[in-house]
Amino acid sequence: MNKERLLTLLAHMREGKLSVDKFDFSTFRTEYTNIPTVIDSCGTAGCMAGELPAAFPGIWKLHRTKLGSTSGYGSYYPVLVEGNFDIAGGNQAFKHDAKVFFELSDDEVRYLFYPREDYAEGGLPDEATREEVADQLEYFIEAGGLSR
Repeated sequence: MNKERLLTLLAHMREGKLSVDKFDFSTFRTEYTNIPTVIDSCGTAGCMAGELPAAFPGIWKLHRTKLGSTSGYGSYYPVLVEGNFDIAGGNQAFKHDAKVFFELSDDEVRYLFYPREDYAEGGLPDEATREEVADQLEYFIEAGGLSR
């Protein structure tokens, strides 16, 4: 694992100065427009993965998905600026780029960046707070990754 990069991400998560209006572990990044009742009228919601462009400006960016492009909200996934866009689907592109950038296994990417109901055994639920996600990341770094 690339400890230096993970520590940079941890520092960003601990600062509390996120690039979204509401932390939401269940979505990479969603912008709500023309839907005033969604998520208590917040403009943007996102998780730790969606914070990668803010934590690593010029290295990560948000790529808009086709889903929601005309339905009043925008859905985005993070990818490396110099990433491989030939990989099908935003979710697969993110997993690949996170593995390469942070030097993680598939299981480690799922553990850190996805709610456990979706993918990761022993991970956090989609209701996890920013603080809980940061705590998990800190524990992961201190432990040197997942037990093999």
